[in-house]
Amino acid sequence: LTPRHPPLVGVAAPVHPPPTPPPPPHMRPLLDLLLASLLASASATTSSIALRTTDTRQPDGCTGPRPRWGTSLCWYNVERSPLLTNVTWLHVPKCGSSFARLVFRGACGAVPANKTHVDFVEASAMHPIIQLHCKSAFHRFQSWHAALSPSEASRCGRGLVCVTTLRTTWKRVESGFHHNLHDCQWMQDAHRLNQDYGPKSGRPSFYSFYTEDHVRLYASCVSTCMTRMLTGLPCGRCSGTLSRAQAARCVERVWSDAFSGIEASAGEGGSAALNISDYVRFASRTRSKRADPLHDPDPPPDTRRAMRTLSRFAFVGLLDNWSWTVHQFGRRFGVPLLPSDYKVLRAGSKSRSSSPRQKMAEQTLRAFSFAADDALVSATSDSLGVHRRLQSQQTQMRIAWLEIPHYSEGYYDALQQPLSRLGHRVDELRAPTQRGFGPGVLATKLRGMDLAVVGFGWFPQEGGPFTRLHEFQRSCAASHRVRLEAAGEFESTTRRACLCGTVPLVVILNKEYASLADKMAWVREHCVAAAFSVHHDAPTFAQMTGVDFHHIPFGVDFSRFARGQRAEAGRAVSDGYAYDLGFTGVIRPDQTANWRYRIWRSAWPILAERGLRLYSGGEGGVGLGRRHKSVGPKEYVAKMQASKVWLATTGPADLVGTRYSEIMATGTTLCVCNRLHGNATAAYARLGLVEGRHVVMFDSLEEFVEVVTNYTRRPEYERRRLAIIRRAQALARRRLSWRQVAASVDAVLQGVARGGRGALR
Repeated sequence: LTPRHPPLVGVAAPVHPPPTPPPPPHMRPLLDLLLASLLASASATTSSIALRTTDTRQPDGCTGPRPRWGTSLCWYNVERSPLLTNVTWLHVPKCGSSFARLVFRGACGAVPANKTHVDFVEASAMHPIIQLHCKSAFHRFQSWHAALSPSEASRCGRGLVCVTTLRTTWKRVESGFHHNLHDCQWMQDAHRLNQDYGPKSGRPSFYSFYTEDHVRLYASCVSTCMTRMLTGLPCGRCSGTLSRAQAARCVERVWSDAFSGIEASAGEGGSAALNISDYVRFASRTRSKRADPLHDPDPPPDTRRAMRTLSRFAFVGLLDNWSWTVHQFGRRFGVPLLPSDYKVLRAGSKSRSSSPRQKMAEQTLRAFSFAADDALVSATSDSLGVHRRLQSQQTQMRIAWLEIPHYSEGYYDALQQPLSRLGHRVDELRAPTQRGFGPGVLATKLRGMDLAVVGFGWFPQEGGPFTRLHEFQRSCAASHRVRLEAAGEFESTTRRACLCGTVPLVVILNKEYASLADKMAWVREHCVAAAFSVHHDAPTFAQMTGVDFHHIPFGVDFSRFARGQRAEAGRAVSDGYAYDLGFTGVIRPDQTANWRYRIWRSAWPILAERGLRLYSGGEGGVGLGRRHKSVGPKEYVAKMQASKVWLATTGPADLVGTRYSEIMATGTTLCVCNRLHGNATAAYARLGLVEGRHVVMFDSLEEFVEVVTNYTRRPEYERRRLAIIRRAQALARRRLSWRQVAASVDAVLQGVARGGRGALR
């Protein structure tokens, strides 16, 4: 490694002989059987079994044999026959061994006799009880992390009750990193962190000198752990018995995925080859079997297959939302829950007081791309309904979505369906004309509604006048008071005619670059409880109106745009693309620095002369002014996915449009965009966009031409391009999907409905 990167293998070779290896896995069932027979003879007259270590203190209610085993569990009484049969527990590393206790209780119908002393359950320690009292409950229940075999995967939902828990990927990887590089065997061996080394472990030395490079390499090793286990592969990449050649190819892939796209990163320089050789040596150690030369130890992650398998699981929980997971499990299988079930009984290995080194590891992992496993976590979050009812204060709401007739625009109606999936009833009320609703219509339609939302489509035109909501105008109550006070009818009539203070009104601003003063005046004239804006100057809008403005990004529909097989695979791809550079859309002079026009007129012909394959939507696909020929939705997505690079520039008022999130979501296409300066940099910062990590940027026509040429024609840039694409897709999935945007909107709406100002800023 260069001086910036100290050697990855930093522990000196031991002078003592290697330790005796542990018993092979095939001996474990025999040991379990021997222990079961011993316990059966010791507890033949009782329906309870106590498993306890030889601690000096024995909690109240604990009696019986106390074998040496990895648990201090005390008295499980098996009260009735199994509730479930053929349960298959997929134990994903660092995803909640506490779930084993819940699964055991649910399947075997077991409860702790001493409810004040309930400890972590080691699954292997439960085998004696299972053999004696609920043998038919489990098909598989083990402490180690075996992948789901193809036969088991095919039988999930067809005879096997498959269950598991997942976890936000970067948190899972962080926990594993601080737990002896969990499940990356060749890194464990290289740094002497495998438990086989016992007192000769390299743990004290390693955790005092590790660097960001170690974190990245480990993250690359276990980045697709959940996906691999669901498709029959071990958690860590380059696992199993490998030949020297197989190990070399595999470790080089892991190394490349860890450091691709990083300037002067690990993997460059003479000393890097020596370290790779060290890792290869440990990855190719001969074990009990001969290496299969036809076996690929590191195939691309098959996310679709993993998704299909996961969809057949009877239950999938999330450690990040443990209380909700426990509640759903009890409800799904009819398990009477105890207060102790909601406790996470096995803490991770990271110390509570984070050191600067640990903070560095966390920041590195937060920025790392885990596209395949993040997709599984996202799907699990949807199926669990985590975003629906995470807090007891959250309630299902009846939302009136107010619109006026407008032309079709993809994002105008994008939030309604995700909000409905969060458990709310969203009823669209569309005015018959641009003049809005007739007298008294809203007073009748909004009866029983929790709040009203003015959607994107209420401001479809760039110039005013803008349609007013007379029932929500601040002048409404005052004018009625003057007219009706004399007749003594103010109380009843005003409430029917004016909705200020009766139904909260929330506004989503649109096209902030045009007639902004008129739109701010519209907000001030109405009884607006909260407002949203996609512009980064949302706090300024709050000062102009006195209304709380919250920033939200333009989202993206992943089901339309995401493909991502190239990005997930992390392999260099030289074919399969029909175009090198693509762009369609409108060109207008008020866009940032007029970049689109300058590129279209000057840089586009230069790139064409260099032989680049350019796509611009055919004749009229790029239009000067406000009107241009619209490309069909399916063609637009297909052409974008078929392009190596796609151009996106900020619009008027430096607005970051929908195209950014759409390109990033594909998983196939690199986003090239203009660089911002000064206060405008907040537009990218609010989205988490970092140059060189999620997008590539330019500041001149010459730089644009050079960047596009490098990333489309030079092979040495291909891995870097794919690395940026992977990170961009992961960021878009975490922050820019319409589901995530809807969750942010929901947090504000919940606060408004409760009479507050919402939780988001």
